[in-house]
Amino acid sequence: MGEVTNAELERKLDLVLQKIDGLEQRVSKLENRDLQIEEEIEKVSAMARTANSESILSLPQNEEEKNLSFLSFDYSSNSMK
Repeated sequence: MGEVTNAELERKLDLVLQKIDGLEQRVSKLENRDLQIEEEIEKVSAMARTANSESILSLPQNEEEKNLSFLSFDYSSNSMK
């Protein structure tokens, strides 16, 4: 095998360092994107929790509430009023 000159070693080292720098930049971009996605997921989750808590249906619990319902069922005739 032939000997490697200092110039060749420096060139190869520079290439390796450039690749490492490129990888560090890509990782940094991915980490930033991950943070943005996590923030968006949290916002959507909060919106979903709010919407879910606001949309819980309340069923009538007693006769008075049942009679106040806009759709009352006449149990004696099995028909809607």
